[in-house]
Amino acid sequence: MSVRQDDLDRVHAGDRTPLSQQVSDVVERIPDDHYRELTAVHPLQANHDLGTVLAECAPFADWTGRTDAVYVLECTNSPGADHAARAQLGLQHSVEWPREASTAERRLYVGVSNRVAISIWQHVAGVGADFCAIFPPARILDLSFYDRPSEARHAAAMTAEMVRERFPEDYVAHSERRH
Repeated sequence: MSVRQDDLDRVHAGDRTPLSQQVSDVVERIPDDHYRELTAVHPLQANHDLGTVLAECAPFADWTGRTDAVYVLECTNSPGADHAARAQLGLQHSVEWPREASTAERRLYVGVSNRVAISIWQHVAGVGADFCAIFPPARILDLSFYDRPSEARHAAAMTAEMVRERFPEDYVAHSERRH
């Protein structure tokens, strides 16, 4: 998908903040710490039910009724994830992303959805994106809502790019599909 600068910088009807500034604000909110560095139990790892996902999404709710959202998940790593990914997905050895993701400092996933809680729940349950089936989500780092589907898709692409720039040691996967 081609992203035009005038599309990216158009103004939201609700808060009059340019999309590029909203995405920049999202990226700045993403914590530097790794989920393993924290002492708290991460509910997405401990409990895979929809109620847990809804509770984890609640602090990010903007209560405007907007449904098109971009979410950033921090995903876990397990020994042998690279080999498991290749076997599970039937990947050829020339495909590099599983190895790159498994050796990165952190694994982050940027998704876009108009049913965000359901999409995140599917990722947690291992039936969403291939990336999240191999590297299950540990926590939600950010969740932002947008006025239109096209705006959310543009924001997701921009978010993934800006997160890669801010955290070069992390692997950032990005879903270009809206769920």
